[in-house]
Amino acid sequence: MGRFTKASRDGFQGNLTILRTDYKEALKDKDRKEAFDKLVDAWCSEQGALTYAESLNTMEYILFTSVVDNRRLLDDIKNRLK
Repeated sequence: MGRFTKASRDGFQGNLTILRTDYKEALKDKDRKEAFDKLVDAWCSEQGALTYAESLNTMEYILFTSVVDNRRLLDDIKNRLK
């Protein structure tokens, strides 16, 4: 995590705050909100890899929604297999 500077950390935290307050709260499906939280856990554990991340544009939000939904579907499949 040596290259993950304070400015990068602050940018990450700022983007995460925006995603939590604006994006997550706008999700209607409870399972998608839970999937979002699991993705946040993964991001937080890999902050060093996100050093060069930039803010999202509309297309990235669309793709991000697909990632969240895929996570929800994976969790559903895992629960059914149990």
